[in-house]
Amino acid sequence: MTFSASSSRFALAAALLSAAATLLSSCSQQSDNTQSYLTEPKAGDVYVMRFRPNAPADTSSRYWSYRMTRVTPDSAYLQPAQSQVGTLSEATSDSMQYSATRALGYGRPELGKLTEVQPGDVTGGKLVRVVRPD
Repeated sequence: MTFSASSSRFALAAALLSAAATLLSSCSQQSDNTQSYLTEPKAGDVYVMRFRPNAPADTSSRYWSYRMTRVTPDSAYLQPAQSQVGTLSEATSDSMQYSATRALGYGRPELGKLTEVQPGDVTGGKLVRVVRPD
């Protein structure tokens, strides 16, 4: 019995390590994609910002999406979503509605800085993901 229990523990540990490696690989792949998408933006990309609207008292996160509408050699234009959402999956869903009348312009080099919290931003807002539709 002892051998069987040890084998079961070993199998469980191996399965957990495998799952963790897959998760880490997935996270690093997303980071790689986000960085490359920032370097080579395309119309249709969805930029997701995470922020904490009631920081520092409340540490719960909210998300705001922006859809890339136009890219020029030196600029990029993003349409903000019409509302914030509570989860990352909601922020990247196809059902998000974006402003038809508002666009934010950025110099292409500025896009990379979106991954950093900007000085003075008490909500800690920063880009956490770029999703490129297939």
